[in-house]
Amino acid sequence: MGCVIALGMGILCTGFLCLCYVPYFFMLKNVPGILGHHVFTVEESGFREETEFGMMFMKWTAFKSVAINGYSIIISIGDLLYHVIPRRCFLNEEAYGEFYNSIKRHLEAAKKV
Repeated sequence: MGCVIALGMGILCTGFLCLCYVPYFFMLKNVPGILGHHVFTVEESGFREETEFGMMFMKWTAFKSVAINGYSIIISIGDLLYHVIPRRCFLNEEAYGEFYNSIKRHLEAAKKV
């Protein structure tokens, strides 16, 4: 009985969260530069992001962490702010791994300073 209640509460909470965040997706569709084509470049002094609407450059010290999973490279900028770069954006696994390793090396070097 307890498992059924817990499962029901989990489904209810998940549905509630989805309903809360769906409007944000539709709001973001209308903000230039959020969704769409991005070009990310790893440079010695920082990380560059370019879109058709502009360019952003961040020094390595501004980043919190980088992680990789089977589908994406996830770069943490703040508590709720991330760059998520899907694996499908790379030509092959080698390029995917090298991009991640390059970011990781730069972040580790920035934390030592």
